[in-house]
Amino acid sequence: MQNLSVEVFDGGYCLHSERSVIKGGRIKSVKFPSMFFLIRHPSRGNILFDTGYSDQFHEETKKFPEKIYSWVTPVRVKESDLAITKLRQTGGGIPKLVEIDVTHF
Repeated sequence: MQNLSVEVFDGGYCLHSERSVIKGGRIKSVKFPSMFFLIRHPSRGNILFDTGYSDQFHEETKKFPEKIYSWVTPVRVKESDLAITKLRQTGGGIPKLVEIDVTHF
């Protein structure tokens, strides 16, 4: 029987005040990475847990009131950060996924 394995990926990041998450933190903006995971489950198959950022974030935050979110937490994502790009690099091409779990939009 095959073992369960998990691969962790960095899918871009947003910038926000350190103080927003650490009591007594600095006002200075720091990077908050967007992580996603490929879970290789021995009986269920491959599960993608979250997807990281994509260019869709920029599309969805062009108009008010969503634009406020992009001002407060600017997102930085490159082609090399995209889930599809990262999954292509796992060896053997893009793995067949049986499930994609998105924790938040």
